[in-house]
Amino acid sequence: SLTRIGGFAFSVYNNATEMNRESSIIFGPDSLPVLVEIEVAAFAGFAGELQFVGSALPNLQRIGASAFDGKFVGEVKFQGRVSSVIELHGSESLEAVGNAAFRHFAGTLIFKGAMPRLKTLGSFAFFGITSESVVDIYDMWSLETIGSNTFATAAASIRITGAMPALTDIGQRSFVHTSHSETNLFLGVCGSQTGVTIAADAFACAVGLVDIDGLSVPCTCDDWPCNSLVDVSNTTDDSPDNTLVPFNRTSVTGNTGENINTDAPVSADSDATQSSGATAGIATGVAVGILLFVAVVVVH
Repeated sequence: SLTRIGGFAFSVYNNATEMNRESSIIFGPDSLPVLVEIEVAAFAGFAGELQFVGSALPNLQRIGASAFDGKFVGEVKFQGRVSSVIELHGSESLEAVGNAAFRHFAGTLIFKGAMPRLKTLGSFAFFGITSESVVDIYDMWSLETIGSNTFATAAASIRITGAMPALTDIGQRSFVHTSHSETNLFLGVCGSQTGVTIAADAFACAVGLVDIDGLSVPCTCDDWPCNSLVDVSNTTDDSPDNTLVPFNRTSVTGNTGENINTDAPVSADSDATQSSGATAGIATGVAVGILLFVAVVVVH
């Protein structure tokens, strides 16, 4: 089974050819139950059709920087196919979404569900995603940082709700010019014990309801099941694995410059990067042809 998609595995370094645009990569229903990581720039600039559909991702821990970045190589924006669909749900093990992970993704992104282990939403992670896309996340009990420009200019429906007991930073321009009618909602029921820093222009010109009053009130165990996450740093060999224990959800749920300075992939112009991209591939040993040719990859 597929456990890891390697760095630059399907990335396009130079101008996408017509054959690239005719390529398809499809991960079908229940095909990714043990996927742990999508590495740096795995699909960056891929101009063909990309489908992640019908599969929960219960073991996914990290989505790397520029993993699905539609604006990756130099100053050129590579427009992928609008028929592409990425559905990410059932991802309760997810810990980090890297910088520019879905920036300018041309298709439909569905990023939904409880994210109790998610610590970081990187800068530019959802920058400029389409109006057909949906981000609806809650139970983010480990979230510490929403980076700068994370959702800036996104036309998607965005709902971020519930207790956020670890949140300390909402970055500069993180929600600036989000524009999906009145469906956007940021509702923090409560915040961290040390308080939350909201940077300049964080919600400037954002459309929808922004309710941050609750973030000034520290969360208590009445707001979230504070004993539900095992602290792996304090475990011993006899301790349980780093897993969730059963809980009853109590959180609220509901229906520039673009320079990236941290957690960003190495420049695609470097020989070292091209070498690593050529050898990284998919860690489970799935052989993939060079995408200069028409390729159809289907995983069931």
